[in-house]
Amino acid sequence: MKKGFLCIVLVLALLAGCKKPGWEKYSQLTITAGFDTSFTLIGYAKSEKDFDRSFAKLEELLSYYNQLFDKYHTYDGVANIKTINDNAGIKPVTVDPVLIDLLKLAKEFYDLSGGAFDVTAGKAMEIWHNYRTQGISANENGNMDPAVPSKEELEAVRVTDGWSHVIIDEANHTVYVDDPGVMLDVGGIAKGFACELLAKYYLDEGILGSGAVNGGGNVRILAPKPDGAKWSIGVSAPNDPSSYAGTFYLSEGMSLVTSGDYQRYYTSGGVMYSHIMDPFTLECARNVRSVTVLTKDSGIADCLSTALFVLPLEDGIRMIEAYNASHEDQIGAYWVYDDSDKPDRNDLVSYNGYYVYATENIRPYADVYGASK
Repeated sequence: MKKGFLCIVLVLALLAGCKKPGWEKYSQLTITAGFDTSFTLIGYAKSEKDFDRSFAKLEELLSYYNQLFDKYHTYDGVANIKTINDNAGIKPVTVDPVLIDLLKLAKEFYDLSGGAFDVTAGKAMEIWHNYRTQGISANENGNMDPAVPSKEELEAVRVTDGWSHVIIDEANHTVYVDDPGVMLDVGGIAKGFACELLAKYYLDEGILGSGAVNGGGNVRILAPKPDGAKWSIGVSAPNDPSSYAGTFYLSEGMSLVTSGDYQRYYTSGGVMYSHIMDPFTLECARNVRSVTVLTKDSGIADCLSTALFVLPLEDGIRMIEAYNASHEDQIGAYWVYDDSDKPDRNDLVSYNGYYVYATENIRPYADVYGASK
């Protein structure tokens, strides 16, 4: 599935501890299942055969979800995002209910974020994708001044209230985009949504005593470890992938997802152009270096990490407060800034050369706020 990588790498580590009898730890990685990234399953199972069966299911499901959420390719027997886009202004498309669920979640967070998370801005995203692909290649060949899309080019594909042109008919399992000027791009939610579907499969199956799925930095913990030890998840530092901008210690079934500007990007004229587009300006978002979201559902965490990256800090805090006031499953967030772009607040914490702000409900899990292993 051709889309921008998540712009941060999370390193998932298992802390040492004694196992309960009967449970063995296994780990396996695939780079061919889809989403242009690696997926790792770490699990405690009764036997290697049980674990291998679980991993084979991961590959099978990911391959299908990759096809379903793809906007660039067609697949035999699969009506996907590209099928919907190709039929914009022509006819409704009958789709898998999973795709409808994804679009409904995307619409919920479009509304919650006031448009900061917008999967209907696909034409502008595609322009940036094409320039970024060429720009990365140019940078690799020593050209540090490749082309950047013009304001006129981007404004020519601007869509106002794109969701008003997306008609979802749940009863008939159809999606219809009634305006060919609207293109869907679900890259900001697809990987997290897929991780959550995998987690639900494993929890229903019950073969793994515990485990975690790491989809290119989208980490979904299934359950506490059999020995009660915590899972340790490190968020890579923006300017040094070998270092960290924070470490989180989790013991329960949670998701940790990060969006940042320094994994899939190119530079031109000394300016970094990342894969995260601000749908308001149609330019690359530049408010922060990375945002990490902690909540139960990986799809929600993926949407929110993107939206919070686009929004100024104060607006992001208000959005989280609004969500938490009406939902049982709470959301926590963790912003990482360079010294040059940090907001004017007296409650930022200095950490490893960066400045951090975290909501109260994520602080008990973060090492910078004293969380213990």
